[in-house]
Amino acid sequence: MKKINKTKILSTVYKKWENKLEEHPKYNNSKVRKEIYIDIATNLLNIQGGLCAYTEIFLCNKNIVDDNNWKAGRFKKQNITIKDICKGGGLDHFDASIKKEKAWLWDNFFFVDTDVNNKKSDKEVDSILKPDTKDYDEYKLLEYNIDEHIFIANTGLDIQTQKRVNNMILTLGINQVKNVRKEYLEEKILDIELKYKTWEQTSVFQFLTAFEMCKITMNNEKI
Repeated sequence: MKKINKTKILSTVYKKWENKLEEHPKYNNSKVRKEIYIDIATNLLNIQGGLCAYTEIFLCNKNIVDDNNWKAGRFKKQNITIKDICKGGGLDHFDASIKKEKAWLWDNFFFVDTDVNNKKSDKEVDSILKPDTKDYDEYKLLEYNIDEHIFIANTGLDIQTQKRVNNMILTLGINQVKNVRKEYLEEKILDIELKYKTWEQTSVFQFLTAFEMCKITMNNEKI
């Protein structure tokens, strides 16, 4: 799960509205959802590179949500639905405990794969693995087990911190896509091992953090 920079605001109409809110409308308010849902979702997909914020599984083509698709602070295509641009996903309130009072808070939103989002639901969270925080660093907090293709807490951390990280890996469903990730990355790694391609010649459109950690681990093993 890579660090996410949410300071890039393309949907400025929504953000100005959110900044002025004294009381948030309910999340199931159909009028509000119709007005701003697409603007929030597409802005997040732009920032996340078309990937699920937690698992980095592919959700939509980056070109569909590139910077040129905004005009006057709004996503140009207002009459579309998420299903029109995305293979599956929705807005996740990272901390569900504040959803009732602050349903439209930008700071609490990520765009996440549908199955991952449903399983996470309203579970309690720990901000140690909130990927847009100042101190979040995937390389300090996480390790990647190449044999099982799962993320675990960095074993260099103290035991208590490892427990916090591992709990959040489970809560966010980061390993929920491990079978898809394994199949996708093993094909890439095999080409490299057989010298059909180098690491530098190999590109990935999903699971970027796992790929980079595989690269680091395997290159270190050769030294």
